[in-house]
Amino acid sequence: DLVVACEISATTSAPHEVENVLKCLKAGFSQIIHVCDAKARQRRLASLVQERCTGNEFAQIEFLTTRNAITRLGELAAVPASTESGREPAKSVINDSTTLSADEREAAKAAAWAKISANMARDRENPSINKQRSQ
Repeated sequence: DLVVACEISATTSAPHEVENVLKCLKAGFSQIIHVCDAKARQRRLASLVQERCTGNEFAQIEFLTTRNAITRLGELAAVPASTESGREPAKSVINDSTTLSADEREAAKAAAWAKISANMARDRENPSINKQRSQ
C-alpha cells in the first residue's frame, strides 16, 4: 500500500519543521509531502532539509502549496500502490482501502480545501501564531 506522510507548515518554527520531515524519513515513509503556502519559507525549509539528509532521501520529499498538495494526493491515490520497501512505517496509518467515485473524490477535496482555508484564516487572525511563523 502507498503511505504518504504530510507535514503542514503553519505555526511552528523552521527548525521544528525540519525535524518533523526528518522524523517522517526515519519512520519509513517513502513519500513525504511538506505543505507550505509561503514560497520563501518553502524554499528555506527545502534548503534546510536538504542539508540534513542524503540525496535519495531528499528525492522522497515534495515541497508543495496547499492547492498543489491536494492535487498531488489525488494523483497518488489514482496510481496503483506498490510495495517499495516491504515494511510498514513506524507512524500510525489510517488504513482506508475504500475506492471513491469521482464525485466523492471531488466532494472530499472540496471539504478538505474548506477546512484548510478556515484553519489558515483562523491562524492569520491569531497574533501569537503569526509571531511563530516568522521564526
